[in-house]
Amino acid sequence: MSPDGTPTRFEFDQAVERVRAEQRIDPRWRSSTQPPPVRAGGVTCRTSAEVYAAYVPGPQHEVSRELWAEIGAFVRQCVSQAPCTSPATARTRMSYATSFVAWCHAQDVPLAPERVFTPERVETYAIGVLSGRADRSVGSIRGALRTIGIACTTKAAWSRPVTPLRRNAYLALPYTADETQALFEVAEAQRNARARRYFRTLLVAGLGAGLLSGEVAVVAAKHVLRHPVNPRLWVIVLPDRLVPVRQDVTAVLEELCASQPEGPLLGERVSEAAAVKHRSHALRRHLDIPRGVPQLSLSRLRTTWATAVLSEGVTIAEFLQMAGTTSAKSLELYLPHVRVRTDLEWMSIASGQPPCEQNHPSARREGVSAHAPRTS
Repeated sequence: MSPDGTPTRFEFDQAVERVRAEQRIDPRWRSSTQPPPVRAGGVTCRTSAEVYAAYVPGPQHEVSRELWAEIGAFVRQCVSQAPCTSPATARTRMSYATSFVAWCHAQDVPLAPERVFTPERVETYAIGVLSGRADRSVGSIRGALRTIGIACTTKAAWSRPVTPLRRNAYLALPYTADETQALFEVAEAQRNARARRYFRTLLVAGLGAGLLSGEVAVVAAKHVLRHPVNPRLWVIVLPDRLVPVRQDVTAVLEELCASQPEGPLLGERVSEAAAVKHRSHALRRHLDIPRGVPQLSLSRLRTTWATAVLSEGVTIAEFLQMAGTTSAKSLELYLPHVRVRTDLEWMSIASGQPPCEQNHPSARREGVSAHAPRTS
């Protein structure tokens, strides 16, 4: 321990490993990091393989038992070849593929991957059969069939560009500074100390570290550490990453950890429900939010955190590491909300020069808004 009470780097690394060792055997963390189970064919499925084996088309597909007996094995064979780690995604793909293959079967198309899952046939299906549906829905189905087609064929011409993400993807808009201020004020006005703690924890975990609902549900004071090199830097230890906490909420986080030193910061009952079900409303249903104040949304909290972090100038690799994602596609959605520095500043940085003109009056730009409650 250093003279000012902060841990040394060795002690910090040991503390991180101790926390992760506990997380590895804690069923609450396993629930928060694993995708939730789904029902398929009347069976609860926890893996994609279980979904493929149990899936039976519902009445919305208008697929008879006799037809499913003909096409079921083929659908399973094709869909299961596309990498998939979420049982919910596996069920969705089985649903989309069942309708598509049933349509192909009605057109007397032989049940062979190279004959069914071709770009031309998928596009004909999307334009004709799916006409009238919302663009987002059509794009999702087309994308899923394309993923399956690429995985189960070798000769089909799946080389054309993917539909741009911006046409089919949705981003929960970040909160404004005034909206976050209002949420903090509402948090302090909750009817009892327990509700205030819930509300403040959601705000700090979402705005301060961009945690997902399952992670918010089980994070505890013992998972929060101070960095040995920079004692003002607080980090949250997660099973797969370390997340720095935004400095404008560390004071609130410190209070939460002091008031709830044992167990999840949210408390046991709410956290278990949310960690198992992955439903954010399980975290919010006991909170009072008056009219005129934006509804509390964990996805909006995470978006607000993401745009604030990206506006600070971290690299793409660094952001993906702290966000806990391996795909950079979502970055396209954040771009309209990320602060852009002056031309002279970012060009100087890109050229390898220090941004020496940052303090020049002409180069000043308003930074990203703080999320912490304002002080008088």
